[in-house]
Amino acid sequence: MQMHIRGLLKNRTIMVFLIALLVVGAGSAGFSVYAHSQTKVVTLVDGGTVVQFATSRDTVEEMLAEYDITMEDGDTVSPSLGDRVTDGLQVSIERAFPIRIMADGEAKTVRLQGGTVEDALNKAEVTLRETDMISSPLYTDIAPGMEITINRVDEKVAVEKETIPYQVVTKKNNDMDEGKYRVLQEGQEGEKEVRFLIKYVDGQEVARSYLDETVLTQPVDRIVEKGTVKTMTIARGETIRYTDMRLMQLTAYESGPQSTGKTPDHPRYGITGCGRRVQEFHTVAAHKTIPLYTRVYIPYMIQWYAARGIETDGMYEVEDRGGGLKVDQLDIYMDSLPQCMHFGRKRNVKVYFLK
Repeated sequence: MQMHIRGLLKNRTIMVFLIALLVVGAGSAGFSVYAHSQTKVVTLVDGGTVVQFATSRDTVEEMLAEYDITMEDGDTVSPSLGDRVTDGLQVSIERAFPIRIMADGEAKTVRLQGGTVEDALNKAEVTLRETDMISSPLYTDIAPGMEITINRVDEKVAVEKETIPYQVVTKKNNDMDEGKYRVLQEGQEGEKEVRFLIKYVDGQEVARSYLDETVLTQPVDRIVEKGTVKTMTIARGETIRYTDMRLMQLTAYESGPQSTGKTPDHPRYGITGCGRRVQEFHTVAAHKTIPLYTRVYIPYMIQWYAARGIETDGMYEVEDRGGGLKVDQLDIYMDSLPQCMHFGRKRNVKVYFLK
């Protein structure tokens, strides 16, 4: 109010002078009549401020201009600006207050005397869409200094192409040494289209959700052959190839009745399960899970015979079976029963199954 009526206060001397003329009634009768007919006493109510003053202006607009009382957008005056001023008139001004609206990267200020957030948006000609976010509900009453923020929310479906990685398929090659590889087929990446629903707030992506995808090109597997055959260098410097190493029990047997139940006059005496004649340093019997003719290398047997002054290569072949043999047991053929009994049972002996 102080800003709007500053002109009125500057003209306080004139106001007092004019009122004095009316009250005292001094001077000639002609001047008194003239002054009475031209000067009006007006009461101004501007918000919470009430001021009374004298004016000779004809209209409300002229009277306000005389005292530099300004009207801003949204302010209202009663009576209206074009109405004539009469003595004893009360002029009331209702002031609007500013509301700041932030939307679409711009700030707008509108002035209203009251109403709701929706009224402020309408006056600012700002449209609120159903998907948009607003700092205060539309039905909220506005207040002086209030700021309303609108965030534009948009959603759109985006289609992006993505590669589909190929798989590496490894096949074992039991004829290839361990550590060696061979590529049978090169791999090729595939391609797919993926649809996303993307959410934007004020033009910035804030979230995306997967919708679906369409495969355009199927990937092609890369097929690699991997060798499984292991190698090792034995005592005499030769390299052997093996597929497996197991810890097994070793026992010994001979051709006689104590081991086989057969005497020398038996037609199958000294004949193995595969029809061969037994050979010391070569023949072993094994459980039926180990195929006949399987070749094995037993380093322990080299040491055992060497301690007795006999040189062997440790190479054996499964040529026989034994009813009481376990899956982790090999029965070494020896020519004499005393030697077998002396050998006894050896546990956790490394046995290499040769390729």
